[in-house]
Amino acid sequence: MNSGASLSRIKTVLKGQGLGILATRGKVYPYQNIVSYSVSGDLKTMTFATSRATMKYANILRCPHVAIFVDNRKNTEQDLIDAVGITALGDAKELSGAEERRWKRTLTARHPYLEEFVSTPGVALFAVRVKVYYAVSRFQDVEELVMR
Repeated sequence: MNSGASLSRIKTVLKGQGLGILATRGKVYPYQNIVSYSVSGDLKTMTFATSRATMKYANILRCPHVAIFVDNRKNTEQDLIDAVGITALGDAKELSGAEERRWKRTLTARHPYLEEFVSTPGVALFAVRVKVYYAVSRFQDVEELVMR
């Protein structure tokens, strides 16, 4: 495992995609959902919105440790060689006040279709403070980027 994953490679994949897979810890098994996300310029924070009536919301309240997976595959055989998968591991925190308003603007600037959803009562905005990224390429080459 390489301990100096390319910041630019991770940024390229995260900025090039709009959807990722959020993994939370369920009561027994991991639980995954597709989420629209935004990411800060320094890659230290990822945000997403969810209804408070969801299982992922309950899971995060029970255990804030989450993973977000984003990749750039095209569903071709060549993906085994060309695709890059990024896993971000971190802790999710529900935002409020000025911080929530600021990140809502960031999320809806990237995903204008979320404007009405994030303004709905009962919707929570989460920030994931990323602790580490893993970038997997060529099917098995793994790089690690620890966020400081």
